[in-house]
Amino acid sequence: MENKIKEMFVSLRSMEAERKVLRSLERVTAEQETRLGMLVRRLQLAEILLSLANEDEVLVITRHLVDGIDWPRIAVDYKNRWGEDFLKTERTMINYQKRGLRKMVRFLSEYPELRDILDT
Repeated sequence: MENKIKEMFVSLRSMEAERKVLRSLERVTAEQETRLGMLVRRLQLAEILLSLANEDEVLVITRHLVDGIDWPRIAVDYKNRWGEDFLKTERTMINYQKRGLRKMVRFLSEYPELRDILDT
């Protein structure tokens, strides 16, 4: 399930773009309407899952998975944001991501109806 969550965050920007395109159309087919509904549900799920994570976990998950930024650049961003006193290693940031994703997996294990959204 963790891999499906990661895949969802990696595709978040393209899902947002597709949702905007479908909403901008004057006429949509039944298939497009179904697709739009699925996109809205997946985007809402991503928002719910991110709300479970703390600020460090959200920062790392969004920068690494959503934005596609590599770990060394995230470390520099983190240092710029919080200063030299709060410098984090790459390993620490990887652990932040893992911890955040574990929270999400635990949450989804309690709500099978939300888990189904990952499979659509």
